[in-house]
Amino acid sequence: MKRSHPELAVHRCALVLLVLLAPAVAHAGPWSIQQITFNDTDDRYAQVYGDYIVWQHYDANRPDPNDWNWEIMRYQISTGTFTPLTNNTYDDLRPSIHGNNIVWESVVDFNYELYHYDGNTATRLTNNSMHDQYPYLSADALVWSRLVPDPNNTIDKYWQIMHYDWVSETQVTYNQYNDMHPRIDGNVMAWETLLSGNWEVFLKEGNSIRQLTTNPLNDLRPHVNGRYVIYQAYEGFDSEIILYDIDANTFTPLTNDSLLDTNGVKCGSLMSWRHFDGNDFEIILHDGNAAFVVTDDNYDDGYPDCYGLIVTWDGHDGSDYEIFLINVPEPASVALLGAGTALLVGRRAFRRRRRANRRG
Repeated sequence: MKRSHPELAVHRCALVLLVLLAPAVAHAGPWSIQQITFNDTDDRYAQVYGDYIVWQHYDANRPDPNDWNWEIMRYQISTGTFTPLTNNTYDDLRPSIHGNNIVWESVVDFNYELYHYDGNTATRLTNNSMHDQYPYLSADALVWSRLVPDPNNTIDKYWQIMHYDWVSETQVTYNQYNDMHPRIDGNVMAWETLLSGNWEVFLKEGNSIRQLTTNPLNDLRPHVNGRYVIYQAYEGFDSEIILYDIDANTFTPLTNDSLLDTNGVKCGSLMSWRHFDGNDFEIILHDGNAAFVVTDDNYDDGYPDCYGLIVTWDGHDGSDYEIFLINVPEPASVALLGAGTALLVGRRAFRRRRRANRRG
């Protein structure tokens, strides 16, 4: 992968790949992985907030296979209670949670619409002839992408960013590009836009919108946390995780290797993403000082999310995808574990080191 672009050049020499300096660190970290779901159908795209996790569950237990579809599930961590939020004959997908609010997209009569659960009841938020997808909740707003017809003709359609403050709905972008996967925290919003065949990240602060990335890469899946944006920079068969500091206007690469690092998220000092180790995707955790392997298995683990010190993801168990979580110790404890440890990613490097230790 070429490193000529500025976002990946910053601090390049400071990153060390697959180096383990402390032989005692022969495991992922001071936590245990908790498996949440145990069934024979897929559970995907977990999102966590507070004491609750939500995800989409494939319901294949109905007598008629034509009625098998995706439903939304909620899990309370403290009590171990599962609650199905939907039970219908159409797909319910991609839930987002914040506080008591949960929003997801549903395929209704071949059209994607948004539904809202307020802790008691579910109601339909959108009702139009346009696709409404990729919802994301913050403390006081909901953002998503809507497939809007071009006002200049009746053929072309473009994905535009929408914003809802629980009082009124506002279209944020008006252009002839595709604006996708918005994220919001406070008055900061980010999304990816397809410009002339290349995806770039855009940033909105208050009423001001600016293009955050300008390079030959595909910059995708931004995630906003406070005054930071984390995203993936993709070129060919390689992608890296980049952290952007809004106030300092600096780009810091968190990874620098020849494999895929995707779907980065940030909550406070913790960051997580999925890393392809040459065989499958694994979950990586970064505590602000060092990165640690969370999963080390023979199957794909993907799409992490985090809240506070909780990290969730979906992982394949050899049969189907299940939901997992870890409860990370206080950051100071994780930092102590990371003393003398450079970036550790990849099962094969881990196993090579373990075999070397045994021989020694």
